[in-house]
Amino acid sequence: VTEASDVLQRFNRFSLGGSIASSAPGKTQYAADAAFGYLSDRFDAKESKVDLSATGTFKLKEKKQLNTSFAYQLLSRQDAFVDAKPRNLVTASGSYAFELIEKLTLEAGLTVAYENDTIDKDVHVYPKAIANYAISKKVSAQASLTGGMNSVSLHSLSNENPWLAPNVAIHHTNEALMLAASIKAVAAKNLEASAGMSVASLKNLY
Repeated sequence: VTEASDVLQRFNRFSLGGSIASSAPGKTQYAADAAFGYLSDRFDAKESKVDLSATGTFKLKEKKQLNTSFAYQLLSRQDAFVDAKPRNLVTASGSYAFELIEKLTLEAGLTVAYENDTIDKDVHVYPKAIANYAISKKVSAQASLTGGMNSVSLHSLSNENPWLAPNVAIHHTNEALMLAASIKAVAAKNLEASAGMSVASLKNLY
């Protein structure tokens, strides 16, 4: 997909991607995605990015399964006073989901992220704990404790602000912990409603 800029649009964008996924039901389900994007403006800013991701679900027994995911992102951004340097972000997650008691399912695991950003050059480990309780056939409640490294790029910032200043500092946001709770209900056929709240500890906010 290409988007041509006009007088009021500062950035030009190009993106290309594809995906593959298992279609037949079975004990193993998988999906993989690959995408390439390029962004430039009428001045000196430009950024290219490569995104690769894969997910897998492996059913062990009835109401028991392993969930895995992997993602890799390569960013290279350049501006008038910013030299092009590769920014790597690798994320891997694994969890075990099972039914603890009737109507209550749990998912527990870990998420590991590595990034060579200019602020944090380290490996980060986050918890992944999710509980779902079926209050009734139409109402369910969920609580979770998670974390992760949220990608921040010239692509994402320019989507939020088309008039972004040149040479802005860009760093990934470290979501150290997020506690969330929600309730979901089927209000009518083809109509679902949900409400919830979350509290998070965030570092390196742009």
